[in-house]
Amino acid sequence: RCQLGLGHRYNQDQPSLVRFPDTPDGRQPHIVAVACGEQHTLELDSEGRVYSHGGNVFGQLGHGNTRSCSRPKLIQSLVDQSVKAVAIDCGSHHSVVVAEDGSVWTFGCAEYGQLGGLTEYSDWSGGNSAVGGVQEAFNIPRRMPQFDKMDPPRKIQSICCGHLFNLVRTQFDEILSYGWNAGGNLGTGTKRAYQLVPTAVDVLRGEPISSIAAGARHSVAVSNTALTGFAFDFKVDLEHETLADITFEVRGRKLPAHKVVVFSRCPYLRSAMLMTERFCRTKLNSHAMENVQFHTVKALLTYLYTDQLKCPDHLIGELGRLARLYRLPRLSYLCSAHGKMGTPSKSNSKQATTKKEIHASSASSSSSSVSERNTLIRMREQMKQDRELGASQFCTDLSSMVNNPSFADVVFHVSELDLDELAIPIPPSSFHASSSSCTDQKIKSNSTSSISSSCDPCTMYAHKVVLISRCEYFRTIFQSGFLEQSTGVIPITGMRPAIFEMILRYIYTGDDSMSKDPDFAVEILFAADRFLLGSLKQMCEIFLEQSLDVDNAASLLVISDQCSAPRLKVACLSMIRFSWEEVRESAAYREFVTDAPESLCWDLDDYLSAKQVIEHGTVADARGAKGKGEASQIPSTSTAGSASSASLVAVPMAASAAMLSGGGSSIPLAYNTSWNRT
Repeated sequence: RCQLGLGHRYNQDQPSLVRFPDTPDGRQPHIVAVACGEQHTLELDSEGRVYSHGGNVFGQLGHGNTRSCSRPKLIQSLVDQSVKAVAIDCGSHHSVVVAEDGSVWTFGCAEYGQLGGLTEYSDWSGGNSAVGGVQEAFNIPRRMPQFDKMDPPRKIQSICCGHLFNLVRTQFDEILSYGWNAGGNLGTGTKRAYQLVPTAVDVLRGEPISSIAAGARHSVAVSNTALTGFAFDFKVDLEHETLADITFEVRGRKLPAHKVVVFSRCPYLRSAMLMTERFCRTKLNSHAMENVQFHTVKALLTYLYTDQLKCPDHLIGELGRLARLYRLPRLSYLCSAHGKMGTPSKSNSKQATTKKEIHASSASSSSSSVSERNTLIRMREQMKQDRELGASQFCTDLSSMVNNPSFADVVFHVSELDLDELAIPIPPSSFHASSSSCTDQKIKSNSTSSISSSCDPCTMYAHKVVLISRCEYFRTIFQSGFLEQSTGVIPITGMRPAIFEMILRYIYTGDDSMSKDPDFAVEILFAADRFLLGSLKQMCEIFLEQSLDVDNAASLLVISDQCSAPRLKVACLSMIRFSWEEVRESAAYREFVTDAPESLCWDLDDYLSAKQVIEHGTVADARGAKGKGEASQIPSTSTAGSASSASLVAVPMAASAAMLSGGGSSIPLAYNTSWNRT
């Protein structure tokens, strides 16, 4: 369809130079941006002029007709209307241009509202309006009036086009979407097939969005506060009455909540309730809030649970006052930033500034420059303060509840030994969460290490609402009628307490830094596989894959097989294949031949045979084959298979740090494969 702009419709297998119409001064334009649709192309030059070429069945070239264009052609309509473009993008058969003043110009196919619509229905693809029968031109750029009619008017900073829909980012970091929505790609939470009027993505309200992108049927937004996305997992806990231990009473209506979330996120509210309990000499499980709207309190809890500002516009001011009352600076900042949307637009501010300049024209130039410098300094300080206040503290707040007995309703007894090897039975729990008697003292890591050296299980504390929100393993335990659901006591065997505390920290805060630590990566991988933490397991696989070498490839292959890590297993097989001669000489490989499960030996043999590295049916033994040209048979079940048939399988590797540094396998570690498989 001539989308290459070369003047013909022949395919090209090499890049070719595209010629553009000369500018008024007789030079070739300086192209700074390009966008491609399914059958057409747009280009933007440094002067804000837009060119188009390619297929034009739907008028997506913007030339006032539906004829294809084989070479780049200036969109004269934009020039005639003095539109200086700063951004362009293309959908499959429609085009969008963003002007310097923040306005949006669209043209092309609009079957699903991708050109934007009004509140009344219009048949945009046919060019006929159902209201008044007015002819609507779709093959020339038309300014979208919807953004100007919003209160306050929106100025578009960036835009991106999907197959049949658009995403835009306003000057308030607000994301609006419109067009086709059958796949939910607009993110508005509705199941409508399409959306004519640009609609805000409420879930992202309050997020400092820095970039947006659209695929054919999906959308992506990038937030500057990357940690905030972790809080979305706690959204399901809102109004979760089953595990609620505190109730907010607002004008005769009740909102259930959880102390572990509310008090960790709002220490001032916790202190106020503890003070009330002390003077009233009674335990409080409810908090009455007067002179405030019900939906304002609901918005407050939504922020505490999800770190998102989701509040009706007319209640933003009240929520801001509530945030200041409860000492929540970030929420207060978000409300203030949202309130600035009601300030005059840039154009009005510019006019006001112009009037001030006229009245101050008699001032000296020196005082004017000093004032400008002071204003610039104040603006920079304000921007720095805004960044600090806008940063999420969600993970930091929740970290204070890791292994904390405050409000805990789950007790873990963690031991390195297996359950049948414990010298003493695990007694029933006598723990009862009490907000007034807790001391909020955590078990420190050094004391945890000393306890883990003994046979006695180490006691740790957790909260059901957090475990259910973040971990499928514990969600199944607490929601499927297991004994632990009623007792709240869970024995964790075969794991070091320090490792389990890292797992708890990941569940509470999303901190996966331990997966990149060579001292813990292997143990964390086994723990992540045990507790069904897929994201953490994947991070461990990536780190171990990057740590692969000829000395630890065989050891990591056994580990990848035991904890069902397919990515790591493929990487190990590839390393062994490409460095076969070096790997077969390593100590780890000699132990692999002796101790590895027979099935894994066959997997390696089949992989190498398929790649024509060794003959089928044999695995070379470095000790017997070196210098002799011989190969020993795969260990049978009667010899090397004895270890694999038992419940414990010896992992031929040293501690993680020694193994990852290529230190061989002097300290074999044993792991129970039964819980890995189940």
